[in-house]
Amino acid sequence: MTIFQPPQTSFPISAFESLQPALIKVLKAVHDAGDSDELSVPCIAPRLTTAEGHSEQQTNELKERIAEAKSLIDALPGGEMLIEHQDEVIKALEQLKAQKTEHLIKFASLGTAKSELTAGSTPMQQDSVLGQ
Repeated sequence: MTIFQPPQTSFPISAFESLQPALIKVLKAVHDAGDSDELSVPCIAPRLTTAEGHSEQQTNELKERIAEAKSLIDALPGGEMLIEHQDEVIKALEQLKAQKTEHLIKFASLGTAKSELTAGSTPMQQDSVLGQ
């Protein structure tokens, strides 16, 4: 008899672990840009200072990491369900499990009862007991 085991997939947790350091880099870059005394010289198109360019680069990297993490979450089965709906599904599955467990206990006791009935009888008596 095989016991059900859920499929094992390798979920890239590193995609989520990298969000916090990326956010810290953005905050630091924005803070550094605010402290910067560099001025951009207006040309045909406005140019970014080095600090502003760095904060923009860090922000874009954070956006990419968030988009990657979001796509991984969207790909999870059941990820599109609201928490309330997930709770309802879990409750229904727990009730189903309890019912099946109860059925198995009843089934097991039926097998025990039949074996007790047939333990001391002759083969002819067993046929008549089992046929009932």
